[in-house]
Amino acid sequence: MITKSEIQLVRSLADKRARTETGLFLAEGEKLIRELRASDLRIERIYALDGLFSGPEVTPVSPKEMERLSHLKTPGSSLALVRMPHRDLRSADPAGGLVLALDDVQNPGNMGTIIRLADWFGIGDIVCSEATADCFNPKVVQATMGAILRVRVHHTDLGAFLHDAGAAGLPYLKAGEPMKHFVGAVRDYFRREGLSEYDVYPPLHGIGCAEAESPYPDENTEDVFEAGMTCNTDISLFGLKGGSNRVEESFVITENGAESMLPFMRAYFEEWLAENN
Repeated sequence: MITKSEIQLVRSLADKRARTETGLFLAEGEKLIRELRASDLRIERIYALDGLFSGPEVTPVSPKEMERLSHLKTPGSSLALVRMPHRDLRSADPAGGLVLALDDVQNPGNMGTIIRLADWFGIGDIVCSEATADCFNPKVVQATMGAILRVRVHHTDLGAFLHDAGAAGLPYLKAGEPMKHFVGAVRDYFRREGLSEYDVYPPLHGIGCAEAESPYPDENTEDVFEAGMTCNTDISLFGLKGGSNRVEESFVITENGAESMLPFMRAYFEEWLAENN
């Protein structure tokens, strides 16, 4: 017989906070649980109708008890508490295959379907914005139909992700360096991450001292940076579900590299505010 505290624990896992605190997620259904038992994920407890599963982690329950435990409208025959795996994006190898990026996909059913489709097409890693639905939400897990066991889902700050793409090109922002090297470094970063289809805007523009937009160097531009030039880096991804992302910054080119103009702009605005308030 299951205890009241066990029922409360199982029911609490509908909430992300409880999943984070306990490190557990919920999986329902005989087929999914059999797949889990064959995977490298750690099952803490299985609640199942008598005779369905055996083992020290199995607690037999009655149909009435399963109704109290289940998060489904029509309770199944079994339910498992599973330890959430720790996924480290650095341990994945985006250069070895396509990586899918999701920005603020909040519907659990849609999220689960996307994970299932990624599995179908052999995509091993999905990078999500922090506002994207938790992949261990019971509705997401159910919608993946087992794909959650094979697809690694990572939640991260996509803004920081774009910043890293820009950082890949920073060593090439210096006098004497061909502009195409910066463009190529940024584009290569997005290619490795499987995001080329969203990389549609030039990552470099406003070259010179007066231009705000054009020219737009590309991977074939032979022009080189000169000391004293200004330029804008515009690292962006357009067309992602949920919206586009961009990080833009202005630089002055020097012999030793690029110097950000943000501190000068900040000082100018602070001075202007002090004089006009």
